[in-house]
Amino acid sequence: FVDVDGVLNVGIRDGHRAPLVLNEANVGVAHGCQDGTFPTVQYDSVAKVVSAADRFKDLICAGGTQYSEVLIRRLVDILRAGGERQSVVLSSSWRKSKHSGIVEQLQHEISKHLAEVFEFHARTEVVPEVRAADRLRSIGDFVTKHCAERGCGSLRVLILDDFFATGLNGWACDGVCMHEAQDVEAYLQQRAPEAWAVHVKLVHSYEEWATPDGVRIQAGVGLSDADVEAAREFFDTAERGWAWADVVAVQREMARRSSKFLFDRMTPCDLT
Repeated sequence: FVDVDGVLNVGIRDGHRAPLVLNEANVGVAHGCQDGTFPTVQYDSVAKVVSAADRFKDLICAGGTQYSEVLIRRLVDILRAGGERQSVVLSSSWRKSKHSGIVEQLQHEISKHLAEVFEFHARTEVVPEVRAADRLRSIGDFVTKHCAERGCGSLRVLILDDFFATGLNGWACDGVCMHEAQDVEAYLQQRAPEAWAVHVKLVHSYEEWATPDGVRIQAGVGLSDADVEAAREFFDTAERGWAWADVVAVQREMARRSSKFLFDRMTPCDLT
């Protein structure tokens, strides 16, 4: 599951407004506001962009674009590690029809670095999302539907998301509190039927810090090299250590169904 803002760019939380994308255009405006070239619109917003630009200068998007070449290359490294049988699901707000043009551009950029044609295989359902729990629930709904349509089997789920530049600070989704990545992973595992062996890994591309003046900054900071390595390890571990466990889980479910079928066909004895 691929988010875009905060994963393929640095997206800075800006109150109830849309996130501030760290691109050359926004950085130029922020520096202009700082040196008096432009009138200051809002001090906190300017301070956030300037601080993020200093912190993540290598990830600034060119011009007014909304994705970083560096971050796209890191995503491509993860896609290569995922193998040929993977399905890449767009879970970002970019999945909305009004963003179809920019998604086509994004797919073209990914294709260029991947050296083959790339398209997202699916999208999560377009529903209102305003907070982290809404995004997680949408991903869970997709997992539930995917498994229900296929009976039983095994599934590896990798989530690349900043959850609207939100930390794992105890927010709740369907009554489950999210304090750490393992809570998100456990929630998605329980969204699948018991017949499925599901392994989940969250790559949460989020950081928060404060400027020297005390302005709090919450941001989706894009995929790091460490995130890429964690994703690779997730896929590698699955190949090495989970294959037999998945087979056993599926065999147990098939045996359970077979036993239930036989039991249902039994005729009660007449003991009278």
